[in-house]
Amino acid sequence: MLRTLSKAHGLAGARCGALIADPEVITLLRKVIAPYAIPQPALEALLALLEPPQLAAMRERIGLVRAERQRMRAALARLPGVTHVWPS
Repeated sequence: MLRTLSKAHGLAGARCGALIADPEVITLLRKVIAPYAIPQPALEALLALLEPPQLAAMRERIGLVRAERQRMRAALARLPGVTHVWPS
């Protein structure tokens, strides 16, 4: 399972995430993925985002994005000439 901290927290430039996998998969990935150091200020900012208030704000943003995605899908479906809107 791969999880990025970048998108949900609005930190696309941070390029930080986590991998949860079988040890054999992790060993294989370590052979093909270059290691990247995370600067201390970035690490501190990322850890702060894992605190309960920031996690609650992230969940709220995700809910808003999902609601807007549904609203956009419905609006697109009403446009003349649109025959199908694929789900996101």
